[in-house]
Amino acid sequence: MLSGHTHGGQVKFLGFAPFTPQGSGRYLNGLYDDYEPKLYVSKGVGTSILPIRFGARAEIAIFDI
Repeated sequence: MLSGHTHGGQVKFLGFAPFTPQGSGRYLNGLYDDYEPKLYVSKGVGTSILPIRFGARAEIAIFDI
């Protein structure tokens, strides 16, 4: 399952994202294979609210199916 982007938390300190998008829970970025179907959450390329990104580099995911 492909999911919309969460900006990877947008600002991270030592791997911790103090502010996360509402409803994202623990799913900030990457592949989660805890359950079926597997879930991929993109970090996206932009920002929201504040025009900064720190510790959460932008990404464009490419899947070869």
